[in-house]
Amino acid sequence: MYKKGRLFIDNLGSFNAKIDLEVELNIQVNLALQYVRLIGEHVARSGTSVNSWLEQSGISREEFDAPGFSTNFTTFRRLTLDAIQLTREPALGLVIGEQLGVHAHGALGYAAMNCSSMSEVLDLVEQYLQLRIGLIRLSKIVTDNTVEVRLQELIPLGDIQSSILEGVVCSIKNVLEDVSMGVCSVSEVHFPYQEPSYSDLARAIFGAQVRYNSRFCRLILPKHVLGLQLRMADPRAFKTAEELCRRELEQLRQQNSTTSQVRRLLIERRHHLPSLSATARLLHLTPRTLHRRLLAEGTS
Repeated sequence: MYKKGRLFIDNLGSFNAKIDLEVELNIQVNLALQYVRLIGEHVARSGTSVNSWLEQSGISREEFDAPGFSTNFTTFRRLTLDAIQLTREPALGLVIGEQLGVHAHGALGYAAMNCSSMSEVLDLVEQYLQLRIGLIRLSKIVTDNTVEVRLQELIPLGDIQSSILEGVVCSIKNVLEDVSMGVCSVSEVHFPYQEPSYSDLARAIFGAQVRYNSRFCRLILPKHVLGLQLRMADPRAFKTAEELCRRELEQLRQQNSTTSQVRRLLIERRHHLPSLSATARLLHLTPRTLHRRLLAEGTS
């Protein structure tokens, strides 16, 4: 882990100055399993063997089909890049994101369906987005005339940046349209990278101006949508679903607490990484217990 820890620290670069340290230390790869399986379905529709696609990442079909299947960022990156190559679909993020409406997001989607206003929906997604994907942080910025929904990478996404950002932005757009029954629409979408060859498809899917080489990844909405009252609002159902989200988030934080503490130590001691024994002692654990907990959290 220590070699990977050094790489993790080096890659942070200027992120440490830009992102709150506590958030940075609690980065979770956490990726809703459904998203990965949608990629698998896309691979299958293209006529490519799903088993062959998985094998390139060292994953068996039995592992992939198991209810508890999970993946780290490195493996997800490989799965994504291989899927793009095998299906010859550079717009993979848009293709997957277009399938992610409000019903695809579990308790978070159910809570969104029962919000009383669009403002409440945006607050909900801002608070609980990490339940669906832990690589992105969402923030809402209100100006005189617009609402900016900004997405910030918690780690550098590298060569799958466009796939992830396009998928997440497309999904958020779908959620806003679903809960408002089509009343709320996005006026602009901005991406922080060069315009791709499939930009016409992006504009058709978003039904809005799509700009590239922007400073931030963001969706722009007219300010008046914040006060939009939603017809499907059910306060009792919302309270129940929001409580499920809160519990799931707490469970997620507890599951990653040891990993977060180790990351803190790695960052604080970036010039002299501690040994396994030293790290365990600093966390008041035995090396064996530390190793076991990290394995349980999907790392080592």
